[in-house]
Amino acid sequence: MTSAAPKQHHSRSAQDQPLEPPQSRGKALGHKFRLEVINPSGTACPPVHCNGVIGLLFVRLRTARWRQTLKLSMLLWLATVLPHHLADQTCLATTVYLEARSESTIGQFAVAEVAMRRRERGQWGNTVCDVVTAPHQFALSTTPKSFDVTNLEAFQKAWQIAGQSIENWKLPVDERRVLVPRADHFATVAVTPNWSRNRSGTTIGDHTFYAIN
Repeated sequence: MTSAAPKQHHSRSAQDQPLEPPQSRGKALGHKFRLEVINPSGTACPPVHCNGVIGLLFVRLRTARWRQTLKLSMLLWLATVLPHHLADQTCLATTVYLEARSESTIGQFAVAEVAMRRRERGQWGNTVCDVVTAPHQFALSTTPKSFDVTNLEAFQKAWQIAGQSIENWKLPVDERRVLVPRADHFATVAVTPNWSRNRSGTTIGDHTFYAIN
């Protein structure tokens, strides 16, 4: 569904500190690391909630030089060890970041909506993580695992959008906020995939959303 691996077009700032995944839980080349829960404001929270809001989980890998990195491989690893609801939010937030971090808020919600609709239908998987890691469907399956998530502010926004989207999809169908009705595919406006030919779609920013199935 994505036409190319996402571009790293954001400049690195002091807070854009890239996360190195541990190679064996707690035994990464002798380095010490610890799990912390960080809320969107950047402060530490209790393990589950911070002021009623689920915190953003990061693994801080502390080396002798106190350097921190955040890589796609780390986020994928986190999704395998977190509780189900946080794993799904991690996968969806990462997908929104990779696919649409430069898009408007509505455009990011639309990308999340496609993933949630696919999960509900079960055709591409029964969990959000299964859906967005299905081969050649979203950027999460086509982006190199060494990809650096350098814009943490954009990732925090994607995390919030993912959480709100998951909560929205828990509502009865007639109460959900829907931006791209029935859409289960999208593509950038610069490409025309075979499956989109002779089909009308809804364009939001640089993506066009299609109801294929």
